[in-house]
Amino acid sequence: MAKVALIALNNINLYPAFFYIAEKLSRDGHEVTLLSRTNPLELSNSLEIQINFKWIEIKNTGSITRFIPLLKGNSHGILGELFKIKPDWVIGQHQYSIIGVIYKIIMNTKRKVKAGIYFSDYIENNINEIIIKKFSRYLDLCIDVCDLRVQWRITEWPKLQCKTIVVRQATPVKKNIKLDKHCGPAKIIFTGSNYGAGMNWELLGDFINTLCEKGILFDWYLPGTDNIREKAKKLSNHPNYTVYPPVRKSELLNLQRNYDFGLFWAPYSEETTKLNRSIYASAASNKICEYQSSGLGIIHTGNPGLSYLPENISFKINPWDINKTIKNLFDIIESRNKIEEIRLNSLAYHIKTMNSENQIEPLSKYIKNYHVDL
Repeated sequence: MAKVALIALNNINLYPAFFYIAEKLSRDGHEVTLLSRTNPLELSNSLEIQINFKWIEIKNTGSITRFIPLLKGNSHGILGELFKIKPDWVIGQHQYSIIGVIYKIIMNTKRKVKAGIYFSDYIENNINEIIIKKFSRYLDLCIDVCDLRVQWRITEWPKLQCKTIVVRQATPVKKNIKLDKHCGPAKIIFTGSNYGAGMNWELLGDFINTLCEKGILFDWYLPGTDNIREKAKKLSNHPNYTVYPPVRKSELLNLQRNYDFGLFWAPYSEETTKLNRSIYASAASNKICEYQSSGLGIIHTGNPGLSYLPENISFKINPWDINKTIKNLFDIIESRNKIEEIRLNSLAYHIKTMNSENQIEPLSKYIKNYHVDL
């Protein structure tokens, strides 16, 4: 088995996909070290997952180095830890992949080391993006959470000639999971953030009001500041609409089971894609898989990156023509039997297909087989 170092850029308690990769690889026999700023113990306890990997904290840098590109993320400190760990594989999230490339170049005079990149962001003219693109020929593996994102990298980074693997941000299957049958009007949960101008708050308000007037309950657990939540509350004064602060990840997965549908709202168009194609075209949100793990039907805004979703658990709406597309949605939402069928289909899809075990398996096998072949 291989010795693998994973370097996380995001807060793994909020975005746990990299944590799931570390847990799966270590359970499959790989010797895994996860480097991150946040301690994974809170997440592992809340999800009742035993940690079998080593964790090293990425510490904050000093008052001077935090203004210097590459150094401000304590890249030099991480590189020092890699020399202690001596991994066979270094997989870094976005700009942290550069550290893996540097380590590979240095160590390959002595032994074979492989470098990979995970979930590379799409920020045009960003200094980290420019550097990664320049050194992409040194990468041995590109892992991303959506087919579109992988294709963009292949097209736009011609020097990238390595293996690519799609690992969607799915959650583990909980033991003895079951759905209690719901009664009464449909309930929709929305856990999306404020994505900026392209989110089109006016259209979202129209959509929420249309739903609530039909007797549907709509709850928004909105991350961000109190000012953002106050803005969201003004979208509708209907009693069926409520805005809440966000809840912890472990609480959210249990809370969602009280709902019937989860909303993903990122209106897709040529203009919004220019603003942020990662959000509006790819739409590879961790929220989609979290909804499924709770047996929720998915309502989304027709984003190309969500075309993989089965039709028996998802419904596409056109934000610019709500009245037309929502009629078909009402045919489903107004029937409790149809809703319960969708909930069961969604949970079955999670258990059989869209879970972290299945999604990470090809990555684990590739690292294992590649290591054996060396």
